[in-house]
Amino acid sequence: MPLTLNLRICSLASLAVMLVASVAAQPNKPAAAKDASEAGEPLVISPHYLRMLHPNALALLAKQVKSGGGDRAQLERLAGPSFAAKLLGADLSLVQVPEKRGKQTAKLALGANLLRSLQLPTQLSPEDYAPKQLDYEKMVPDVIQSGNVYVTSPIEGTVTVSVVATGSTKSTAPFYYTQMQSYTGVVKNGQYVVDQTTAAPTMPIKSGQMFTILMQFGADVGVYTADLHVNCSGPSGSWSAVVPMKLNSSHANDYSVQMVGYNPHVAAFPGRPFNVSFTVKPVNFRKPFFVFVKAPTSNGLAESTDPVATQFYVKSNAQMTVTIPCTCASNAKIQDFVDFTQMLVADNNRSSVVFT
Repeated sequence: MPLTLNLRICSLASLAVMLVASVAAQPNKPAAAKDASEAGEPLVISPHYLRMLHPNALALLAKQVKSGGGDRAQLERLAGPSFAAKLLGADLSLVQVPEKRGKQTAKLALGANLLRSLQLPTQLSPEDYAPKQLDYEKMVPDVIQSGNVYVTSPIEGTVTVSVVATGSTKSTAPFYYTQMQSYTGVVKNGQYVVDQTTAAPTMPIKSGQMFTILMQFGADVGVYTADLHVNCSGPSGSWSAVVPMKLNSSHANDYSVQMVGYNPHVAAFPGRPFNVSFTVKPVNFRKPFFVFVKAPTSNGLAESTDPVATQFYVKSNAQMTVTIPCTCASNAKIQDFVDFTQMLVADNNRSSVVFT
C-alpha cells in the first residue's frame, strides 16, 4: 500500500528517525524527491522506495522490533511482509541509530552494500512475484490479449527473460515478450512513476525495485503451453523464477452480448444516483458466461463502485434487460447532453459498446 511522507523532513537520517521515533536528524532532501518537496507537496511512496533508497532506516526499525521496542505491523507496512521477515531473520547487531543531530554513525554502508553486509537471502520468495501462472483458457483465434507479471527483486543485478516452449506443440510463437518496465517507488496520480522501459530481454534492476514483464498471447485454434523464465544475476547472488503459461484458442470461445433497441437516454442530476437500463442479446451462446460492464468517469458520471452491481450472468440464448446503478458527481456541470460510454466485456474478453 502506498505511503505518504512530508518531504521537508524526509532525509536518510530523518526517515530512519521518523520510522523508529528515536532521535532527530538533519533535514536533507533526497534528490529523487526534489520537485515535490520544493512544491511543498507530500510524497506518496511504496515500500519499494524505502527498500531501494532507505534500507538502513528499515533495518533500524527491524532492530527495535527484535528488541521488543518496535511495532512489527508498522515494519511490515513500510517494508512489505516478505522483506520484513528477511530483516528480522538477519544479524542486525551492527546497525546503529545516529547518536547526535546531523551526524551519521551507522557502521554499514547504504543501499546494496548494506544488504550484502546483512547477508539477507537472495532467493525470490513466492510473495515477490505475481501471478504464479498465466492461463488464457478462453482465447479466440487471431485475437491478441495481454498479461503482466509483477516482480520485486531482492537483489541488485541484471534481469533476463526468455520463453521456453513446453507440451506437444513445442512452439513459442503464441507467446510474445513485449517489454519490461521498472518503477521508482514513487506514486503520482495513483500511478507508479516509471524508472525505465525496454523492449530488450535484459534490464538492470536495483535491490528492492519492482518491475513488470508485459506478455502478449495469440494463436490459431489449439492448446499451447510455455514457461516464462525470469533470471537475475548481481554482485550479491542470483535468483530465478518460472511462470507457466497456457493458451486455449477455440472458435467456441467467440461469444459475447450486443445491445438491442435504442440507446439508453436518461436524466442525471448533480449529486444524485441514477440507473442505466438496456436490453442485450447473446451472440454465439454455447454455455453460461459473465459479462462485466466497464465505463470511465465522464463529465461527472460514473458507475457504481460495487463490482457485483456492474456485472451480469448470461444463462441462456434469450434477450435480457440489464440495469446498472450509476452516480452523478455533485460538482458536475449542467449540460443538455453528455455521452456516457459503457463497455460490455464478456469473460473471454470479447466486448461491445453501449452509448448512453
